[in-house]
Amino acid sequence: MFKVTFWGGVKEVTGSKHLFETDNGKLLMDCGLFQGHRKEAFRKNRDLPFDPHSLDCIVLGHAHIDHSGNIPILVRKDFSGPIYTTIPTAELCKYMLMDSAYLQEKDVEFVNKKHRKKGLPLVEPLYTVGDAMESLGLFQPRAFDKQFPALDDLLVTFRVAGHVLGSALTVLEYASGDKRIKVGYMVDLGRKRLPLLKDPWQAEDIDYLIIESTYGGRAHAPIENSKQELMKTILKTYDRGCLLYTSDAADELDGVD
Repeated sequence: MFKVTFWGGVKEVTGSKHLFETDNGKLLMDCGLFQGHRKEAFRKNRDLPFDPHSLDCIVLGHAHIDHSGNIPILVRKDFSGPIYTTIPTAELCKYMLMDSAYLQEKDVEFVNKKHRKKGLPLVEPLYTVGDAMESLGLFQPRAFDKQFPALDDLLVTFRVAGHVLGSALTVLEYASGDKRIKVGYMVDLGRKRLPLLKDPWQAEDIDYLIIESTYGGRAHAPIENSKQELMKTILKTYDRGCLLYTSDAADELDGVD
């Protein structure tokens, strides 16, 4: 048996969750946070369409919150299996998930302040900083281009996606008896010739391809325009009164309480 169920990121652009099932277990590809209106987002993120206890592992493509941000809620619901991802993604998630948890807690503080005034029941955050810290302990980083077994009958290889630091195109190879299936999970595919990032891997010999079409009908602006956009953002931030520290200024502040 080889079955795929799409539980998020279909007909919407956040909350990526895809369940792969074989005779030997269940693998969840990504566990993203649905981002939208508060009530809808809380319901979709809290009420998972699958049992976290039934999952054997998670495979995470990259650190963006719409792909990783709901991992702590699985841990809150007692998921304790391995989370496979690339080494840079594991490092980025140390900051991304902790920040997401902090925002969850602060958002609930704001909501509960209003609820107290209206005499309404108080709510709990989707997950806490403690849940995020616990989830980080489950990460098992893997190198690019080196195949590893996620399940007894399902092998995984991370290939360079060129989307953000550490982002991976994931190749899953299912083998059972004489049956062989190779699936490419190619969401958030990067562009060629981007600064700091390697060009995306060219997929070959794939039986089934899972792709994302969020920007399928758009043409990206030339990467050369990015420097001008960055400059505008920095100047706008400065004009709003935010402080900008150079390395020299940081040296002068070192040791000052």
